[in-house]
Amino acid sequence: MRYILLITLALACFKLKAQSKKELQLEVQSLNAKVESLGVELEEVTNKLEKSRAKYENYLEEKEKALNKQSELIKENEGLRKRIDSLSLVLKKSGSSFIISPKNQEDSVIRTIQQYYLANTASKRFNFVTDKGKTLSKMEKWFPNGCKIRKIKKEDISLKNNSGSVIIANYIGHSFFLDKSNDGYKLDWESTFGHNDITIAQMKSNFSIGGVNLRAKCVLSEYYFSNYRGKESEYYAIDVYNFSRDQDVSAYVSKKSSLGKQLYQLLSDGKYHNITVKVKIDRTKNKNGDIANITHLISESWKID
Repeated sequence: MRYILLITLALACFKLKAQSKKELQLEVQSLNAKVESLGVELEEVTNKLEKSRAKYENYLEEKEKALNKQSELIKENEGLRKRIDSLSLVLKKSGSSFIISPKNQEDSVIRTIQQYYLANTASKRFNFVTDKGKTLSKMEKWFPNGCKIRKIKKEDISLKNNSGSVIIANYIGHSFFLDKSNDGYKLDWESTFGHNDITIAQMKSNFSIGGVNLRAKCVLSEYYFSNYRGKESEYYAIDVYNFSRDQDVSAYVSKKSSLGKQLYQLLSDGKYHNITVKVKIDRTKNKNGDIANITHLISESWKID
């Protein structure tokens, strides 16, 4: 009887242990599932944290940019304030000689010229200029040290013509070419100031350059050099200068040619004339490029159609 009881108790304990093991296994599986779920949640939280950190870093970067921009704007406003003060002084001194609100075409043309000369940098003057292609970069090279402000009185400007898309104004004997645009009138800067993509100096020094169109100040000369010496009866001698007259070349053209006759008619008064000619260096005897031939008259002014 005692053995039977012991066997019964042993079976009961075994059954209890089996049930406990199964329950433990189920509990372990449940815990593993929870751990896996927590792992997924942790990864999501980590990703969100990384995104938040990235956003915060981006915010700090944008904030720094905004502060820098604010500092730039403050400096720009200060510059504008000084500019306004300077212009106010000019206006005060010039009085009615400065046009603020144009009433007609002539006023608009004069105002463009006045505003151009009141700008002290190439980029500011460019606002009153027609862009012919890389015009701003040309102006920046032309004015490497900025521009001197000049007060231009309206009484000193007159119109040579007032019809068509191109207006020609005269200021102290110099022709200003202006194009009509949607914003009023703008300067044809290249034509007004005789800019050349290839300079006289470059043409003289570069043996590979052929004929070059030059906006030039031309005047008849009495001097004949190199292979043209002693040929005064056959050729006209013409001194060809750039705008500032710090570069020049001695050019020749046959007196018998129609081109020679045309040029002589233009230059016969002995004065400097702003014309556009095609020039080719003659290195027959002079290898330095000091002698040239004029092969074409492109324009009787610096305006090239």
